[in-house]
Amino acid sequence: MNNPSVSLAHTVSGGQINVSVPATAPNANDSVVCVEVSGMPAVLAGGVYRLVSAHNGKALDNANITTEGGQVAQWTPNGGTPQQWTVTDLGHGYYKLVCVRSGKALDDNGSTSDGAVLVQRTDGGGQGQQWAVAALGGGAFRLTNRHSGKVLDNGYASGDGSPVIQWSANGGPAQNWNLTKIA
Repeated sequence: MNNPSVSLAHTVSGGQINVSVPATAPNANDSVVCVEVSGMPAVLAGGVYRLVSAHNGKALDNANITTEGGQVAQWTPNGGTPQQWTVTDLGHGYYKLVCVRSGKALDDNGSTSDGAVLVQRTDGGGQGQQWAVAALGGGAFRLTNRHSGKVLDNGYASGDGSPVIQWSANGGPAQNWNLTKIA
């Protein structure tokens, strides 16, 4: 059994991947199994980041709004503070993103619905402001909201000022974001 394209039976439990090596392997006790994993939790250093959609090259932007509940949008990258997000590790794989311009946190607005527009709110520490960040490879990341279980998504929109939404994870490019540490 020397075939790298063979998929082996596996289970994931408690942070471990358990692989069953078939009895047909030359020596099941000495066999080597290579596991390719994507979507692993990322470890981000605290700091200020710019998030850019892999789908359209637009940056996550607070639309230059500082009001409570203001919609989060996407905009052509310009280096401004509305596109700068302070990322803070909350532990247990979750991060908080706070816009440098407004000082408000990226928030699911209390919604668990697909298509809900994301907003910015005063940092209250709730699960709607907590995001799991998974590395997808090639510099791309997926951000999943702890409260809603939905993913940061650009809605396949391409225009400046289009709202950023949450959607069930589907692996599409609208849910892949490139994070660049800028400070």
